[in-house]
Amino acid sequence: STLHRTERSIKIRLKHLRIVDLSKTAKGSLKPKGPQRKNRLWDEHEDEILINLHEEGSAVPTMSKALERTEPSIKARMKYLGLR
Repeated sequence: STLHRTERSIKIRLKHLRIVDLSKTAKGSLKPKGPQRKNRLWDEHEDEILINLHEEGSAVPTMSKALERTEPSIKARMKYLGLR
């Protein structure tokens, strides 16, 4: 199916919706930036994983990749759970 929109208008909309950051991608590339779980609530399963990773001594960047969350999100959740 077709959207009946120009490529430029689609890119502008994607940037506006923060789906992609066109300033940091190669020309013509629509590569998403960072974790795509913005403003998603934490669930019990993710808390368990975070606690386990913390107990194993994993670094925040490792936890961030494993949980597909930003590093500030990981740090905030650790503080909330009393893991620091």
